[in-house]
Amino acid sequence: MKTRMRNLMLGAIVVILLTAGAGYADLSEGLVGYWCFDNPGDLGYDCSGTGNNGSPVGGATPTSGVVGGAVHFNGSAYISVSDSSSLDLPGAGGTIAAFIRIDPSSNESNEFGVSKESSSSHPSAIAYEFLIREFGAGGKWCEYYLISDGTTINYIGNDAGESLKDSSWHHIALTWSGPGGKVLAYRDGVEVAQRDQTISTIKNLSVPVWIGAYRWQGIPRCMLGDMDEVRIYSRALEPSEIQQLAGG
Repeated sequence: MKTRMRNLMLGAIVVILLTAGAGYADLSEGLVGYWCFDNPGDLGYDCSGTGNNGSPVGGATPTSGVVGGAVHFNGSAYISVSDSSSLDLPGAGGTIAAFIRIDPSSNESNEFGVSKESSSSHPSAIAYEFLIREFGAGGKWCEYYLISDGTTINYIGNDAGESLKDSSWHHIALTWSGPGGKVLAYRDGVEVAQRDQTISTIKNLSVPVWIGAYRWQGIPRCMLGDMDEVRIYSRALEPSEIQQLAGG
């Protein structure tokens, strides 16, 4: 009787453990870049182990973040990550995600993001742009995301959402899965916009990835504020995985 009871208890424990772990995905799968900013002496360090280490350009300094440390950009700084094949993302699926906190004194010149492009002015100069932009002079700061095959751009935005310039941390994310799939935008773990994906490849550009900045017609625009937990995946994360990231 005691043996039977012990076996029943062990079985119940196994079921509980399996059930508890079922809701947590392996967030290292497909992770090609992860800048956690937990090392104040090496803010560009790639915590994914892939080796996509970056170099701060200008006044990037450590600060406290959502998870451990974060990076503060002073409006003229960014982190440059050298080009690598792992950062040439597939059209079949990809994800870019980050925590952001925008300084309330930011203006149009402080629009920012995670970008792989040489100019925002033409599809042939863009691979992907994961941007936060100001919509209208003195207007709302909202998500503005682009992926390009060199000829066609798939764009998704959330200009109908509340402004992100509120001095608070927000988690933002972009996923795509196509062609024939969807381009999805998330804010704080909730889907806020979607569109059909019509391109099958992402433009392969031999340029660095910038964190905290992008080029507007070749001229850098740089963040005034903080970023944390910047991640790039070569697969589209599921909604539950985005929620897991957004939970910090």
